[in-house]
Amino acid sequence: MMYYGYRCYNEDDKPLGWLYTPTATEITWTDKNFDWCKKWKTQKGAEKYLNNYNSRWHFQSRGGYLKIEVMPLDELKPITSRKQEILGEWGDNIVDNKIKEDKKLPIISFTPTLEMMQWLNKERWDSESDEDLIKRKLHKFMKMEREGY
Repeated sequence: MMYYGYRCYNEDDKPLGWLYTPTATEITWTDKNFDWCKKWKTQKGAEKYLNNYNSRWHFQSRGGYLKIEVMPLDELKPITSRKQEILGEWGDNIVDNKIKEDKKLPIISFTPTLEMMQWLNKERWDSESDEDLIKRKLHKFMKMEREGY
C-alpha cells in the first residue's frame, strides 16, 4: 500500500524528515518512527490539510516548507505487526501490565473552551507540551486548595 506524507524541508531546501504532531498544538518531524507521522492513502487527502500544516511549519521552522511525497514503503510497518513483534519478544506480561497500569492511571479527555486555550497558551513555558502544562497547572491548583485558597 502507498501512503502520502508531508516531507519537512528547512529554509535551505534540505529535507529533515516527515511531519508528525505529538500533541494538538505541537508540530515537529521524525526520520525514525513513521507510525507517528501524518499520512494519507491518497494525494487528495494529503492536499486537503497541506496549507494548514505548511503555514504552521513555515512559522515554526522560520522559512521551511512542507511537500507532499510518497512515504518509503519499506520503512512503514503496520501498527499491528509492531504489536505482534513486541508480544513475541516479551509475551503476554506486557499486555497484562498495560491493563493494570491503565486502570491505575486512566486517560482523561476534555475539550477546553477557546478562552481556556488562550489562557493555557499564555501560561505555557517554552517547549512545554500540553500534557506537561496541564499537569503543572493541576499540581498548582491542588497545592493552593490544600493551603486554603
